[in-house]
Amino acid sequence: MRTKLSPISHQTDCSYIALFLVLFCSPVVFGVGSNDSEAVSGISGIFLKPHEIMRGNKWSRPPLDVKSVERNVGRYDAIWTSELIAQCNRPAWEYLRRYRRDVKMFYNISGDTSRRTTESSYFDYDYINTYHPEWFLLADTREASPKDFLDPNKRIRVNYTDPTSSYYNRFYIDVGNEAFQRWAAKRLLARVSGEYDKSAFSHDGLLMDNVHIGSRRMQQITQRHPHWKYANDMDGWTMAFLAYLKIVKAELNRHGFILVVNHSMDYSSDLDQRYWKELYGCVDGILTEQSLRRGSLPYYTDDKWEASIKRHEGILREGLIDWWFCYPSESGLRAYDEFLYSYCSWLLCKQPERSFYHAKKGSHSYGNPEVPWYEEYDLPIGEPVGDRYPLGKCRARKYRNALIIVNPTEQVQRVSPDIGGKWLDWTAREAVDDVQIPPLTGRILLPIHNDTR
Repeated sequence: MRTKLSPISHQTDCSYIALFLVLFCSPVVFGVGSNDSEAVSGISGIFLKPHEIMRGNKWSRPPLDVKSVERNVGRYDAIWTSELIAQCNRPAWEYLRRYRRDVKMFYNISGDTSRRTTESSYFDYDYINTYHPEWFLLADTREASPKDFLDPNKRIRVNYTDPTSSYYNRFYIDVGNEAFQRWAAKRLLARVSGEYDKSAFSHDGLLMDNVHIGSRRMQQITQRHPHWKYANDMDGWTMAFLAYLKIVKAELNRHGFILVVNHSMDYSSDLDQRYWKELYGCVDGILTEQSLRRGSLPYYTDDKWEASIKRHEGILREGLIDWWFCYPSESGLRAYDEFLYSYCSWLLCKQPERSFYHAKKGSHSYGNPEVPWYEEYDLPIGEPVGDRYPLGKCRARKYRNALIIVNPTEQVQRVSPDIGGKWLDWTAREAVDDVQIPPLTGRILLPIHNDTR
């Protein structure tokens, strides 16, 4: 008798679940676009690495050949900054738009700022500065005159302390200004559709970054500028931002595009409960860079972890895209445990057609090229069978070819799979009857099939 450990795969050519938009003058509908039940869908690329589409690690290098780009980009289900492909490797962009429609391309825009730059990810500074300077937010609205809006030194800067910073000449816009809302909706439609830069092909939707809503983020501006327009009025700012998102979404949806936003609200409590309910009706998808923690704070445990997971499940119940962006630590075994904690937690609530996941290695640096392709992405675990459930103090979920377990406590947990058969602990690479899981990490267990010959 020989024991064969299966299924294990290191291949990177899995086919993925595609996301489709069906728009017949009705709400946006998402559906499954693949029959490959072995695939693990939802792996996404947020900030593309230059060498994935260029001959080197700089955007100024010559472009890669089309087939190489397809191999690199085709691993993803969705790409946030896909305009970089259109701008830096036009032949590859045209090929991907014609023959890889399953890869969803999102145009990136900073939703609440304008910057003195030629980059396409910001609203047109020269236009706003020339024709509508009143759209900028002033640091002090007391006795403000029209000419104050023309003075950059009287506007609210993203970085107001360091003139050498690229964010020093990046200014906040009053998203509650109704004229700006109408203009922005038309301008963003032009960018997504390709009309703005005369592209031959359009994107699938817009990914709006810097959606600073909720009870915490904008308080920092009030601390610096106690007399700005929305000082001590976070409700006014948030509701204005939500009204702006609703107008943009309606304009995009009318033309077959979708809106996904990267926001700043809290997942681990009911602190922003009112705003969550409002947000659901203003977007087609939600991305968070705070998966299982806020910024550099410790990872959520126990009740906070449970609240966060329920929030993600609620997003999916609303029929929206739920997109996780995770930052494991710089290096070492703990970084791998952190990856497993976030990835396995994502698998606990994943829905094939609407869940995306991305893990970046190291610090919150957009220039950081370390975006590893974890081999766990390629395990043919199949699709989920049922919902998550308690397993001791852990949480588990059955997939067609795997059992996913997460330990959200601060103590080591030893649990036994409650589903019959023999199991391989993928992390330890050993057969187990029970598995010991360190605090704040996860495990993927694969079935071991006996092959008698």
